[in-house]
Amino acid sequence: MLEALRAPLETGEVSIARVSGLRRLPCRFMLVAASNPCPCGRGEEDPDCTCLAAAVQRYQGKLSGALADRIDLLVAVSQPSAEEIGGAPGESSAAVRERVCAARERQEARLGDGRCNAEMTTAEVRECELDPVAAALLADLYSRRRLSGRAHDRTVRLARTVADLSGATRIGEVEMAQALQLRRRDRV
Repeated sequence: MLEALRAPLETGEVSIARVSGLRRLPCRFMLVAASNPCPCGRGEEDPDCTCLAAAVQRYQGKLSGALADRIDLLVAVSQPSAEEIGGAPGESSAAVRERVCAARERQEARLGDGRCNAEMTTAEVRECELDPVAAALLADLYSRRRLSGRAHDRTVRLARTVADLSGATRIGEVEMAQALQLRRRDRV
């Protein structure tokens, strides 16, 4: 069932085949999903987790590589400590909103048509300016992790967004490293 999301995530369309013909309907959407780290839900860091490595691998294998390639962010979230919960508040929503709005304005100025970096064409991805260290980092991980072409392009799009959020005009080592970290499937 999850695999049915692959085409709509990639193309922004749903195709419905009937006897009378094929209909294509627009369906741009933002997918937000959550998953437990293992069948028991605790994760290997928890001393109460008794899941065998094979069971964890089988459980995590339910999300295919082809579907994971189409998901921009894969972030592992652990339970906060009591100190973290009772600590100082984080950045305000208003401050985050300002940064996001400024990043969207940068994207609009660069891409036009109200599109964001996630909607860049392959040609636009290739035009993104990467500093030499960022390019080398991406190339190294592309070969070491055996990334697909789709994962490569999604990483560049994400790195461009990280750069826009920080106000950088080109993708540097820091932005690329952060994008690669946010796409690490082996941490989820």
